[in-house]
Amino acid sequence: MAFLLAFVALASNEFGDAFLKANAAQPGVVTTASGLQYRVLQVGDGRQHPLPGTSCSCHYEGRTAQEHSKLPPGKKFDSSFDRGEPASFAPNQVIRGWTEALQLMVAGDKWELYIPSQLGYGEGGAGDDIGAGDVLVFTLHLLGVNGPGVPAKQPRPRRHGGRGGGKRFGRNEL
Repeated sequence: MAFLLAFVALASNEFGDAFLKANAAQPGVVTTASGLQYRVLQVGDGRQHPLPGTSCSCHYEGRTAQEHSKLPPGKKFDSSFDRGEPASFAPNQVIRGWTEALQLMVAGDKWELYIPSQLGYGEGGAGDDIGAGDVLVFTLHLLGVNGPGVPAKQPRPRRHGGRGGGKRFGRNEL
C-alpha cells in the first residue's frame, strides 16, 4: 500500500495526494492497483461488464477533490444530472479512471470515483476548473450497457452504509 500511495503522490498535486491518502482509509473505499479509488453507492442488477468499445449510458457529476471537500460540496465542473439527460460513450472514449471503473461496473451500479491525476487530466489539467495534478471526484451511475460485454464477476461489490463520500476534508485538515 505504501508503494501505491507513493505512486499516486508522483502525479497528483499536494492537496490531491493528501486527499487520496486520507480517503483510502475511509470505510467502504476500495483502491485498485492503478490507484483508482471507489465507493459503491448503489449495486446494480446488470449481468455484464462493458467491453472497452461498448457504448454505455451514464449519468455523472464531477468535482475536483478541493471542491468535493467543501461543506457543502463546491462547484461541479460537469453534470449530466443537472442537464437532465444521460451521456453515452464507450469506456475507451473517456479518461483512464473512468475506463477502468466502467469495466468493473454493471448496469444499475452507482459509484463515487476518486481519480488520481494520472488517471484523469494529469499535469495539463482541463479548462478553467481542473488544474494541474487535480484529483477528480465523480458520482457515476451506469444506466445501461448498450452492446456486448463480459459476464459480471461474482461476488459483486456491496454498498457501504451511509451517505457516499465519507468524511470531507478541508484544506486545513490535510
